[in-house]
Amino acid sequence: LGQATFVTASAFTVGYLVNNEFEFTIPLLMHDGRFGFFVAVLTGTAVAAAVGAVIAIPVRRLGPLALALATLSFAFTAELIVFQLDPVRNGSRGWPVPPLNLETFESELPLGPFDFTQPRQLAMLALLVFGAVTVVIHNLQRSPSGRAVLAVRSSEVAARTAGIGAGWSKVSLFAVSAGIAGLGGALLAVVSSPV
Repeated sequence: LGQATFVTASAFTVGYLVNNEFEFTIPLLMHDGRFGFFVAVLTGTAVAAAVGAVIAIPVRRLGPLALALATLSFAFTAELIVFQLDPVRNGSRGWPVPPLNLETFESELPLGPFDFTQPRQLAMLALLVFGAVTVVIHNLQRSPSGRAVLAVRSSEVAARTAGIGAGWSKVSLFAVSAGIAGLGGALLAVVSSPV
């Protein structure tokens, strides 16, 4: 029940990285002290996944009802305390994330026919991302890690007997689901930006 928290954490991370100019520059990741959009999206996704993993550690041993209540209480705590801090949310204005336009660092010309400032092309990008995430989830289910998660879901005791670490499987599943929510939050930041 805390997925909105991961969405918001990722959106705030993307907005913060795109809008602030840092005193350092990392080649290929930054230009003139600013992070590129795709790097900011990957960072926001990683932040959401990390928050999901941190939440999973104390709640992984809870039953279904207690787990739902714990994640809901975390979501309320984040909404009422963390996301109310002005440095996190940038006051009442929020962090504007400009519409995505594929530009090189050397010129202002768009690369190819893609201009994601147009709603139709932005919708196509979201559909492409959705398809890619679907393929990743499908492949993850067939991987050894995915089979371990399915074994833990079926019977935790049997999975432990087979040598599968139930705790690790639960934490990794939390992190993956939070990362997917974070990716959605990064794209939502573009669509609902306060620009």
